[in-house]
Amino acid sequence: MMEQERFQRERPEAADRGKQLEEIRQRQQELAEHAKEVAAEEGPKRKPTPDEIKEAKAIIADYLAAGEFPKITVAREHLEDILEKGLKARPTAYQKDVKLIVGTLGREAFLPEDQDRVILEIHTDPKRVTPRFTGEAKAFEGVVAFELDEIPPDDLRVIDPKNDDQENAA
Repeated sequence: MMEQERFQRERPEAADRGKQLEEIRQRQQELAEHAKEVAAEEGPKRKPTPDEIKEAKAIIADYLAAGEFPKITVAREHLEDILEKGLKARPTAYQKDVKLIVGTLGREAFLPEDQDRVILEIHTDPKRVTPRFTGEAKAFEGVVAFELDEIPPDDLRVIDPKNDDQENAA
């Protein structure tokens, strides 16, 4: 938790932060475009290179240093239980035999209009946030996983999209 506090203390001013986040997003987009170009040449069996993995981890570290934290969404009906017991790893949509906690960083949170969901911003040890390389190109496009089986309630901050002005600390 100490690194998280350091990141919060070092937050840049709003204008500088906006510019900094835009520069990080640009790097992320360039990395994803590169992966797609390579995938077009190498085909669907392509795996991320060590340099791509290193750059994705650097992008994650830069987002966190700028005060941008990973987010996940959950059905509102589960919120009370999560805030009481914490967020637990679950099978993913694509890997039923693997339990993970997966979220997004540097992109919009998953909020389908036909579902009542809330956003949970996750404040955890930055070393526990890892890139996920997704899609046919195996590109890093802001999907992250957490090297944890559970995230405690104290590491979660609720953002209610139905009340944009209200951001609650868990």
